[in-house]
Amino acid sequence: MLLIAVLFAIPLSGLALDCANLTDGDYEIGCKIYATCANHQLTMHQCDAGKVYNMRTRSCDDPKNVPPPCNEAGHCTTSTDGRYAIQSMNCTSYYTCVNHNLQGINFCAPGTVFNEALQTCDWADHVAPPCGTKH
Repeated sequence: MLLIAVLFAIPLSGLALDCANLTDGDYEIGCKIYATCANHQLTMHQCDAGKVYNMRTRSCDDPKNVPPPCNEAGHCTTSTDGRYAIQSMNCTSYYTCVNHNLQGINFCAPGTVFNEALQTCDWADHVAPPCGTKH
C-alpha cells in the first residue's frame, strides 16, 4: 500500500487527488484529515476533535497512541495558542495550537529548526537550545 504522508493541515477537498490510477488505500495523510481511495473513488475523512490519524491502525485515534509528529496534538490541551517545536523530531518541525486544538504539523526548510521565540523556522545558530546552538 502506498502512503503519501503530508502532515500539513491543508484542506484536502481543494487538492486534485485522482484515484483513477491509484491502488486502494489512504493518501494525502495529515494529522487531522486524510483521503481514501477505494474502487477508484475518493472519500475524505476528518478526525473528530481530540483525535488524530494513526498510520498503524489506519484510523483516527487518541494522540497518546500515535507516534510523532501527530502525537503532539495531546499537548494542545494544556498549551496556549501558538506554535511549538517538536523536539522528538530534532525541532525540524512544529505544531500549531488554537483554542487547545491541533491545527496542523509543519516542517521547516532543510537546514533550519523551529524558533519558538520568533514563531518561525530559523538557522540553528540563531536559535537557543534545546533546538539550536545559539549561545
